[in-house]
Formats: sequence, C-alpha cells, structure tokens
Amino acid sequence: MNDALKRELVGIGKLDGQLLSGVRMTGRCSTAFVTATGTITVNWTKVGNFAGELDKGVASLAIADDKARHVFTRADGPGFRRVDSGMGLLSDDCQS
Repeated sequence: MNDALKRELVGIGKLDGQLLSGVRMTGRCSTAFVTATGTITVNWTKVGNFAGELDKGVASLAIADDKARHVFTRADGPGFRRVDSGMGLLSDDCQS
C-alpha cells in the first residue's frame, strides 16, 4: 500500500495545502505523510468514515483520526480514485 500511495501522492498531492514530499508506513496501521512543514502521522485505527469531494477538477479527501482532521487534495482522475480506495482499505483493515 505504501508504494501505491507514494506513487499517487508524492510530488502531486497536497496535505493541508502543502505539497507531499514523502509517504511511509510507520506501523501496520499508521502512515507518515511528509511535507515541507513537517510530518503528519495518520493512525488508521482511529479513522472513521470518509468520502472524497470534487470541486472544479480538484478532488479532496478529509481524513480525521484521534489527533486531527487533515485534507488531501490532488487533481481528479484515476489517481485520486486509487488514493481514495487505498486509504479506504487501510482504514477498513485497521478497524477489524
């Protein structure tokens, strides 16, 4: 999953308005997302339901865990759908 998210987000997607420069798994159910302003780790065991939104060709995905709410954005298209699906699988797998 790490490679798929990396491929679709690094250098393309943004997290809270900052371009993503790295994505790495830091545990079975946690992912670190790196931007120029720092690293944000999402704990997938604490992520609830989420759904992508589309506005003028930009797709966004709001993810909230027990620490904060973060918004991922990138151009709409197959890449965004892969990100949405991959994050959904991570969340589902870590809930069980």
